Amino acid sequence: MLFLIFYLGEQRYALAAQEVVEVVPVVQLKKIPQAPSFIAGLCNYRGAPVPIIDLCRIIEKRSANRHMSTRVIMVHYQLKDGTDRLLGLVAERATEMVTLESKDFVESGVSGEDITCCRRVAIDPDGMIHRVELNGLLPENVRDVIFR
Repeated sequence: MLFLIFYLGEQRYALAAQEVVEVVPVVQLKKIPQAPSFIAGLCNYRGAPVPIIDLCRIIEKRSANRHMSTRVIMVHYQLKDGTDRLLGLVAERATEMVTLESKDFVESGVSGEDITCCRRVAIDPDGMIHRVELNGLLPENVRDVIFR
């Protein structure tokens, strides 16, 4: 199975390639008044507004650094009713693809109410890779606000 690898700080994360629509450069975002801090804004993606989430803000409680390799990962985000919506994810150093098997990712042994999107890890010669599970990324109340 193919995965897009990106970094948040020095930590590596993996997102299944089948969930990725496109990886695009970070563009000027339209701020949304009174939005939670992890909503970076909206972008015009092929003529449609798409909400953009700052993964660093959700996972590391800081804003993403703007490097040449910082990208917006456009993903298929599945809602509870089964429909797909586009969602953009700001990630640092999103430049690498790797092949791993789903079974390579195992439970980290750490769980909790706040740890919902990155519970499984894989280990390779370069260390651990957290697997991002899109369905655990956004709290339900935030999904309702973004995709109403």
